[in-house]
Amino acid sequence: MNTTLDVNVSNFYQITIAQNSSNIGGALKKFIKTNAVIIHDSNIPSQNIEQIEQSFVQNGIEFSKIKLGKAGEGVKTFEHFREISEKLIEMNVDRKTTLIAIGGGTVGDFVGFVASTFMRGIPFIQVPTTLLSMVDSSVGGKVAINIGHYKNCIGAFYQPKHVFIDVSLLKTLPVIELVSGYAEVLKYGFIADAQFYEYLLQNAGIFTAFLENRNFTDETLAYLMQIIGKSCEIKASIVSQDETETKGIRDVLNFGHTFEHAFEGIFMGKLPHGISVGIGMICALKYSKISVEEILKHYDEIGLLFDIKQFCEQNSEKIPNVEEILSLMLKDKKNEMGSIKLILLEEIGKAFVREEKAEDISAFLSQI
Repeated sequence: MNTTLDVNVSNFYQITIAQNSSNIGGALKKFIKTNAVIIHDSNIPSQNIEQIEQSFVQNGIEFSKIKLGKAGEGVKTFEHFREISEKLIEMNVDRKTTLIAIGGGTVGDFVGFVASTFMRGIPFIQVPTTLLSMVDSSVGGKVAINIGHYKNCIGAFYQPKHVFIDVSLLKTLPVIELVSGYAEVLKYGFIADAQFYEYLLQNAGIFTAFLENRNFTDETLAYLMQIIGKSCEIKASIVSQDETETKGIRDVLNFGHTFEHAFEGIFMGKLPHGISVGIGMICALKYSKISVEEILKHYDEIGLLFDIKQFCEQNSEKIPNVEEILSLMLKDKKNEMGSIKLILLEEIGKAFVREEKAEDISAFLSQI
């Protein structure tokens, strides 16, 4: 059974959460005016792409395909942006062509940015295939590319025509990707819904069992539909109140991310986004003076790292010093007038935004 959620922004669209993508063509046909270009990276299993292609053929959708030569953050570069834009010109793509982004968050960010700029904007559809992209990056209209170690510095707010989430695609996802995505799910409990946070703690066993056996029991499917649906519902609600991040409401979605962006910038390509978010949230919780004992137990149960030192030790990486971390935090795009904007918690389920002095954060970092 499918679930449909509304995203009430300037260009209204819906999110479909399904349990099977066998008829994805039928679900998306009404959003494609003339033809489509499927864009995906090498991380997508070939059988998943073939199933989607077959469904497009069966539903009479004219389409072509581009397989990105890179994966992960390596996709989001100026060079790649130019390469794909030139390829679209060669393919005679016009303003009625719809781009279909199939993949994780980096693919969605990149394809969305291409769509926002090509011929001053053409339609695109998000088909997220990772847990992280299903609950976070595919919803809200943020699209971007990177400059060196600085993430998402060149971007736009550009909403998709539709988001189609197929829970069954999680079956082939590597464990590290599932755990990484779970960090973003947990974020929504932290910032907006204490009851959802408690639900996650109480049902951790369902998630860990799925990590081990990948069996789609009725209980597992119900759980996955619930955590994805609730995450999307919370994000859609926040985004609808502050679509272009001008009111400060949307800032809470970056809980843990100011720390995270620094960590990910230092270890670009080596530290998965969700794992970095998980570590960043622990930093933000400690800075908020929220007790983390229960949360650390939950992290351990799920398999989430909670300390950047853990990552460095496990991957033979040099532990970054305070100056390195602070330097990147100071360049975070949310900052204003030299202060560092942090998203903190009053308590679980209640987030707020506060500007902090660099020296106070430096002192905090030196103690953790």
